[in-house]
Amino acid sequence: MKRLVMLLPLTLVLAPGLSSAGTGEQVSFERPDGAVLNGTLHLVEGTGRHPVVLLLHQARSSRAEFDFLLEDLHGLGLHTLAVDLRGHGTSSKPDQIDRAWFMKLFRDPGYAPPDIQAILEWLASHDRVAPERIAVMGGSVGANLAYVANGAGWHVKTSVVLSGNAEAATDLAGNVEDLRPRNVLLLATDNDHGRDAYAKTLYEQADEPKRVEILEGSSAHGVSVLRESAELKKLVLSWLAEQLSQSP
Repeated sequence: MKRLVMLLPLTLVLAPGLSSAGTGEQVSFERPDGAVLNGTLHLVEGTGRHPVVLLLHQARSSRAEFDFLLEDLHGLGLHTLAVDLRGHGTSSKPDQIDRAWFMKLFRDPGYAPPDIQAILEWLASHDRVAPERIAVMGGSVGANLAYVANGAGWHVKTSVVLSGNAEAATDLAGNVEDLRPRNVLLLATDNDHGRDAYAKTLYEQADEPKRVEILEGSSAHGVSVLRESAELKKLVLSWLAEQLSQSP
């Protein structure tokens, strides 16, 4: 089953409520410029409100990169929503995908960030989601968006930032004053083009609780860090379980 969620400025039009089944359901978010972002929503079985994790992939990838984590996340009692960013997967694509377009995706605060804000608003209004217990986990550009969403106050309790870029995150934040995310887990590797230094910079800019871990002897990037290190994968799951375990 697939449904279309219209996300317009100051207006949210919802389709009928989702099934409480544990199987994934396709959702689509239409943006004011006509672009459509597609995603897969998994609701844990049962009733009542649960925490949710919004999953944001890296560039030249898709929501499928998080498939290997879904069973573990659902086992913790967490809903998940994995979304294809603009120009990726089954979401709308521009007429031309070139370096200039990627720089827009990576740096323009008026391009991808409003998409994420609107999706988070929708999640916070969902009748199966605990709005005070929303997490965002992302890799690379998805990591930067996860960091900005936290610091901007878009209903995010905690973020997991995999191979973030401090300069790009600052650009994506745009006019957000005093960007200081709170409750952030940052992971990177030491042979990934300076992402270890970026992780430490992002760590310094964030408020407690926060943690940074650098995987040594590796060039893994984004979600691949968790594929390479079972220890860091376990850390992410433990972090989410702890931070989303109760209301603030």
